[in-house]
Amino acid sequence: MQRAAALNAQAQLNTAQNSYANNLLIAIIAILAAVTLVNTLVMATAGRRDSLRLLSRVGATARQLLSMTGWQAITVSVTGIGLGIVFGAASVLVITKVLTGSWAPTVTWAPVVVVGVLALTTLSVFIPTSRILSEPDDD
Repeated sequence: MQRAAALNAQAQLNTAQNSYANNLLIAIIAILAAVTLVNTLVMATAGRRDSLRLLSRVGATARQLLSMTGWQAITVSVTGIGLGIVFGAASVLVITKVLTGSWAPTVTWAPVVVVGVLALTTLSVFIPTSRILSEPDDD
């Protein structure tokens, strides 16, 4: 009886440690993905400096330019989230079927991930665009 209780306790401890390690690994991957997303979008926006300045010189207002880049950021986010769901679903569904016997995965963090991606994308585009538009013209 005591041996079974000890084995159960050890199994629960191992499960808790594995769960913690998995969550830590997922958090590290998410942070690295966020850094990559922000870096890519900031550099892409900075590369559009000449185009944004030209549009500003020919009459586009800062509000119009921010709106344009905002809609582009939303389009990129929605496309990325959609493609991530489509291509990630194949592996997640197979793993869920093997582990649980069901084809229905439980994704508790999905809303947080979607809101996080939208927020990071929007800020990564708006902040550099605002800085570019606030700089004085060289001409």
